[in-house]
Amino acid sequence: MDDWEVKRVDNSRPPLRWIANLFGEISGWAVLRCSYHEEYGNDKKAKFYAIIFDRTYPFYQRYGTFYKLDIPIEEDYA
Repeated sequence: MDDWEVKRVDNSRPPLRWIANLFGEISGWAVLRCSYHEEYGNDKKAKFYAIIFDRTYPFYQRYGTFYKLDIPIEEDYA
């Protein structure tokens, strides 16, 4: 655990970041609903949730908070 490092990447000021993180939650919910409806053959609802994801995720990706997990990569797994 000592080799792992978690870096928080803040892309903006707090109020904008909070709104963007809310959009990230909405886009995560929408992609789960899209995959559910796609699996059961409900194409119109799947497309609706895909549009919601498509509209909300870029805002989250640009202004939201991301966490990077730095893990040392071992070359030999054998």
